Amino acid sequence: MKNKKEIKEKYNKLRGRKTALDRRFQFTPENIKKIEEFNAALLRKSHELFDKITRQKEELDALLKFRSAFPKVKPLCFSGGLGLWEENSYTITGELFIKSKRKELADIVRLQAPYTIIASSTEPEFDRVSALMEDMNWDIENLHPLNGRAIHICYATHHFFTDGLFALSDIALLSENDISLSVSLNS
Repeated sequence: MKNKKEIKEKYNKLRGRKTALDRRFQFTPENIKKIEEFNAALLRKSHELFDKITRQKEELDALLKFRSAFPKVKPLCFSGGLGLWEENSYTITGELFIKSKRKELADIVRLQAPYTIIASSTEPEFDRVSALMEDMNWDIENLHPLNGRAIHICYATHHFFTDGLFALSDIALLSENDISLSVSLNS
């Protein structure tokens, strides 16, 4: 895809594919089990991502606290980059991706935005429930037929399979091994 117009056309085509497949999707016991299993995998990975961000945030907050107590001390070795030391602020971005190698999902994987969690030095509170939006069951819109079942749909599932480009039927093509995550620091 060479330009924005081609990317937009491909994106619209994939949205059309998703809409058509979701209309035909049957909430059979087998499909519900697949949704439940992949949702559980996305929830585990979301918690793993949150934990990685939290550990990094705690380390950086401690460093900034040290810096404010000892402003004239310069670090000999600092893995977070001197930008944090100089600027006294940071942003941590955690991203969760679905990276399937299946040919039929290649364009979706390429164009699907990651599920993102952000923490920063300007937000002292960073709690699990708010960051992962766990105070709500996301069994809405195309996942509405699951409403009333004992399945708590996490926001990551909603992100990829309701707001995103993946159709519900794509869950059958995916496994927990297709979920990856990354954490980056900007200072």
